[in-house]
Amino acid sequence: MADTWTQRFEVRSSEVDPGGRLSVPGLCEYLQEVAAGHAVDLGISIGELGRDNQTWVLGKLQLEVAELPRADEIVRVTTWPSRLRSHFVMRDFLVENADGGVLTRATSVWLVIDVERRKAMRIPRQVLALRVPERERAVKVSWAKLPPPQGRERVGRFAIRRDDLDINDHVNHVRYLRWALETLEPGFFTGRSLSRLDIDFLAELTYGDSVLTEAQVLEEDESTTVLFTVRSERAAAEAARIRSRWRPV
Repeated sequence: MADTWTQRFEVRSSEVDPGGRLSVPGLCEYLQEVAAGHAVDLGISIGELGRDNQTWVLGKLQLEVAELPRADEIVRVTTWPSRLRSHFVMRDFLVENADGGVLTRATSVWLVIDVERRKAMRIPRQVLALRVPERERAVKVSWAKLPPPQGRERVGRFAIRRDDLDINDHVNHVRYLRWALETLEPGFFTGRSLSRLDIDFLAELTYGDSVLTEAQVLEEDESTTVLFTVRSERAAAEAARIRSRWRPV
């Protein structure tokens, strides 16, 4: 078992945005893949936890983005457990280019839930027994509650398809981000690049529901902040809050 885990990715043309760089959801999918690979190596994968009717869910994701790679570039994504607590586990990430330059730093908060009750539970003993590497934190986590958008500047509605579901039979967390970004006009992304992303996942979404998104764009002197909320139309409850910061390019 490895304390840290690294996977290599070649950015595919199907993963880039109209500007030719890896899309932000594509970047988050890389993080998801590396976290899953390390969990398998450590013996704490969804398959392992499933034997006890348990599974992993993501509660929080925070990224600091220096640059997004272009199509055909090689990137290395490294992850490691950075904090173990009785009710949550933290996992950090570094995304580097082929020369070792850091492109993205990220941290995440994971919970274990009881599959039948869909409720968070104590972290299993085999997870708490893991060794946390002595490494500098990739990102200092912010525990402050994200603000919701004020008003309804931009609104979107999306039906949940079977393709949106993951192995836990609920909406994959990257879909929340895709729906949020889809709320913005295409022209918003021209001349802007993501510098910071914070997501708080508040509730599960399941097949048969519809999703409502709201966005508020806040123009600042040298950057733009966009606040999002993702809601279940059926339950009329928040499923996620997202804050993104964008710099001019």
